[in-house]
Amino acid sequence: MEHPHLKATRILDFHMPDVQELLKSVPQTGSSRVDLQLAHQAIAEQVLPIYTVHEWQPASVTLRKGKGSCSQRIACLEAFARARNIPTRVRALWVSGTFWNARFPWTKWAIPRRILLIWPQFGLEEGWLDLDELYASTEQRISEQAPAFSNTGETLFEALTHSNMDFLGKGCEAGLCPLDQSLSRFVLEQGKWYACRDDLLTELGSFQDSLRGRMFEWIYGQRPSVVSQPSKPAG
Repeated sequence: MEHPHLKATRILDFHMPDVQELLKSVPQTGSSRVDLQLAHQAIAEQVLPIYTVHEWQPASVTLRKGKGSCSQRIACLEAFARARNIPTRVRALWVSGTFWNARFPWTKWAIPRRILLIWPQFGLEEGWLDLDELYASTEQRISEQAPAFSNTGETLFEALTHSNMDFLGKGCEAGLCPLDQSLSRFVLEQGKWYACRDDLLTELGSFQDSLRGRMFEWIYGQRPSVVSQPSKPAG
């Protein structure tokens, strides 16, 4: 029986040629974490950011198209991880719709009160690693005074390299960061863990199937995300 955190799925279809090409392009460094960082950078370079709510799109299709949403590009990273025998799992985070107000100031009415964010972990030698700590731990980000992700100018996927993206409130729990400076203030509810995003979407549904989701896709679907060059962290 295939391991539930490693098997290919409808979305994480790492057996497909496009994902295999990504796998071949990223050298094996001997460190799963570094491999994931290199894969993240490769995906950021190869897949242009766009607006879309098609959560069920397979990773191979996103890579083939060369464009995708943050969620779709994160799915590509999960597919790469499984192809390299790195386990993945995901958690359901219900995030306040106000988190997206800065991006869509004229269509706030179309944004639901809460939006499902699929947040992955990767199984490394030292344990499960949250996506936001791919490049540095929460403690490191806070000590470096890294800016919290503002959801303006650049996408969440690009910002992983240099922003503090603590949706889970780890910094607050450790007494290192006040709540009003943590992205956890936008999280209305933390759901359970799922072996893969397919299982999560099957149980909880996808925004793309809702009336507002279809309206969003009609208005914004396939449009480029507004991305500027992120400022480099000091040091």
